[in-house]
Amino acid sequence: MTDDVMTVTDDVPTRDVQALAGSVAELAEAGGTTLAAAESLTGGAIGAALAAAPSASSWFRGGVTAYAAEVKHRVLDVPPGPVVSMSCAVAMATGVARLMGADLAVGVTGVGGPDEPHRVTASGNGG
Repeated sequence: MTDDVMTVTDDVPTRDVQALAGSVAELAEAGGTTLAAAESLTGGAIGAALAAAPSASSWFRGGVTAYAAEVKHRVLDVPPGPVVSMSCAVAMATGVARLMGADLAVGVTGVGGPDEPHRVTASGNGG
């Protein structure tokens, strides 16, 4: 299992997200790998970008948008504790890979709002 942290402080332009999803599509298809996504702060945007990528039906298994802490705990088996943390992102990725039967998954959680800068914690995880 690999755990990678990515912090995002600025909005990523839509064209860059689409290009990244296209690259993921090429790699997944070439490797015969299936993917899934568990999201919180991003509200399903990652899953939407992946689903819109070429040949998504052959490699994208689906995703879960778990915004509320209790959904993270109940649906994705995130253990009690902070839900904006690397351990939560890893548990989200592990949970969605299990639920979707995916080879690889990403878990993304974060905090944002008018009083705090956006901070995203992401983990890539083998299923």
